[in-house]
Amino acid sequence: MNQNLNVKVYIHSQFLSHVGFDVGNFDNLDGIAAAKPLNLTFRKTKTINDLFELIAEALDVQPEQLKLRKFVRRLNETIRPDDNLITDLEMNFETLEQLCIISFPECRLWLEVIKENEPQTHPFFKDPTPSNPHILVFLKYYDPLLPALFGMKHVYVNSTEKVVGLISFYD
Repeated sequence: MNQNLNVKVYIHSQFLSHVGFDVGNFDNLDGIAAAKPLNLTFRKTKTINDLFELIAEALDVQPEQLKLRKFVRRLNETIRPDDNLITDLEMNFETLEQLCIISFPECRLWLEVIKENEPQTHPFFKDPTPSNPHILVFLKYYDPLLPALFGMKHVYVNSTEKVVGLISFYD
């Protein structure tokens, strides 16, 4: 039995570099280098906290600034981060593998880095429960001259907000 787990982690900068419909491309890694996920291997006995410490050091941020979600395959075959945050920092990778293996052959994660001054105001830091009305939305720009679809940013919006409310995020 394999004691290691391969983990592919996407962060915001890779989303911005990805050209296409999804948040990123986990399978065809021949494209733009900046759009490739971080490929990490962890012993299954290691915890989410170990992942946070490693990435926080590499990105020069505090582990408290990191939020993690597993990717899921939606009914329309798009790949998006799950609505639920992974909040159990003591969860080991063997348990995480069981959560991820349902959708993909390896563990695919979205890691969000919150700005230092944002933890008190960020919607998911204030209320990281499933009852939180805020949802994560990825905004893309279609360039008809190329033609290609580019990542712009990700934002949190109230799930009851109308689409017209998203226009302000495109400034």
